[in-house]
Amino acid sequence: MDTNRQAVSLFNQLAQGYQDKYMDVSLYACALDKFCSLLVPNAAVLDMACGPGNLSRYLLDKRPDINLLGLDLAPNMLELAKLNNPEAAFMRMDCRDIDFNQLSNKAFATRLMGKHIQAFDALVCGFVLPYLTSAEVLALFNDIHRLIKDNGIIYLSTMTGSLTDSGGQISSSGQEMYIHYHEEPQLIQALITTGFELISHSKQAITNPSLERQVVDSLFIAKKRP
Repeated sequence: MDTNRQAVSLFNQLAQGYQDKYMDVSLYACALDKFCSLLVPNAAVLDMACGPGNLSRYLLDKRPDINLLGLDLAPNMLELAKLNNPEAAFMRMDCRDIDFNQLSNKAFATRLMGKHIQAFDALVCGFVLPYLTSAEVLALFNDIHRLIKDNGIIYLSTMTGSLTDSGGQISSSGQEMYIHYHEEPQLIQALITTGFELISHSKQAITNPSLERQVVDSLFIAKKRP
């Protein structure tokens, strides 16, 4: 059973509600602002699994000079992302099956005036890992390493916890979705092994009413080692 595809289908159905609930990302402002401060001028930024473009909107408001491309697999999420970020570009792609040729041939922002991007200066990956297995996470880190330039910056956020907490969970809409919890030390080690240097790491405890307990959101900023 492809639990990721199930999650994408559910997100596609509930795109508007997801936007209404999660468009405001100010809870993570400290880490996002640090990420923005590390971007080079006119940076080419990839927002992987962008959803309704909530992170994209925050980044573009803070750094209007950047050139941003967002990817998502849910068509309804992409439509919202385009509406929320008319100055950016978006395309449908599975983060587990990156088409590197398609990305490198995409002239994705009017500021680029037709120039093609061979590698990105930075990448954000917000709350994608809960829908990926451990093997898929490692593959994703390797793909991210290929996608960005040497000394490029990545922002990564995810729920962390014991692997044994993984399983089917009831969403706020009353529908079941499989959530993968990943352990923080293993994620850090995977980033280092893949070729990244950790710049900062912070945590945010969030109350999840459907689980009747708190979950921990972990936020990482890392740099690709030359």
